[in-house]
Amino acid sequence: MRLKNVAIRQFIIENLPNHESDIASFTAKMFSMTVQGVNRHLKKLMDENIIEATGKTKGRKYNFKEIPCVYRYEITDSLSEDVIWRRDIKQHLEHLPTNVLGIWEHCFSEIFNNAIEHSRGISVSVIIYKSFLKTRMIISDNGIGIFNNIRDTFHLQDNREVAIELAKGKMTTDKKNHTGEGIFFSSRMLDRFLILSYGISWIHDFDKADWIFEENSESEYNGTRVAMELSNATQRTKQEIFDKYGEQAFNTTIIPVILMTSNGDGIVSRSQARRLLARLETFDKVFLDFRGVDSIGQAFADEIFRVFTNAHPDAKIFPVNANKAVESMILRTKNTRL
Repeated sequence: MRLKNVAIRQFIIENLPNHESDIASFTAKMFSMTVQGVNRHLKKLMDENIIEATGKTKGRKYNFKEIPCVYRYEITDSLSEDVIWRRDIKQHLEHLPTNVLGIWEHCFSEIFNNAIEHSRGISVSVIIYKSFLKTRMIISDNGIGIFNNIRDTFHLQDNREVAIELAKGKMTTDKKNHTGEGIFFSSRMLDRFLILSYGISWIHDFDKADWIFEENSESEYNGTRVAMELSNATQRTKQEIFDKYGEQAFNTTIIPVILMTSNGDGIVSRSQARRLLARLETFDKVFLDFRGVDSIGQAFADEIFRVFTNAHPDAKIFPVNANKAVESMILRTKNTRL
């Protein structure tokens, strides 16, 4: 009987994300038991602060309970990310597996340091949301905004170009003290990584391999807010992400070409290609990820796969996740290479 109770509990935990409204009836059906019997298991999970219920009986929903921990700091010369990690943040995460804790230490340190040294703000806050399955962390400052800072420092045309440069990596407004690797690696270690700043959102979803860039004044945040999410049971390690991109040398990058699109505009021009190609000579290998791109123009393809590669014969550029239309245009360009 005890083994069955364990199985019911595990079933509820595994299926709750997709059955928040009908988890009781769904579980009852699977184990040939009454809803009332399942409710006893749900109550025990609530007593243990693992899940919580909202709504009336007929419209009741169950979710994993998130326990928030909030910290706020004044940005001063003495504020240090390693001290804050050891003194305040680590205690909420040290129960997690070693590989998960290692990812959180890296990502917190990189993003918190960015707020201290680049935001030009006067304060920064950290909110940690812990639940049974995952942990979320939000780091917010009230500074000039990451997109504004990079765009103005490097005289870029628009915020979409900033998003592309961030995705490439090695982009920093302080080359003397920083390598520009923090956001690049952090966004790829986590399950979900979001930057919200002055109406701009930049999102990477690990499982879907999706990159999303949006400009929307309704989602405006005056400063920079970075939201990070990671499963408490992930098998990922920070070392495997470092290894994937060349570890110490950081000689490999993957660029999501979908970030070039805007308001239904196509990816067709040489100017777009040149913006995409900026700084690529600093990498040994470049993978252009065409996931989500329906088509590209001849001039765009020619600039990358003929003009640029002729000018940089040692460049190694590899298209990946391209559909047939994109593959055909790339092949056509390579076949006319002179």
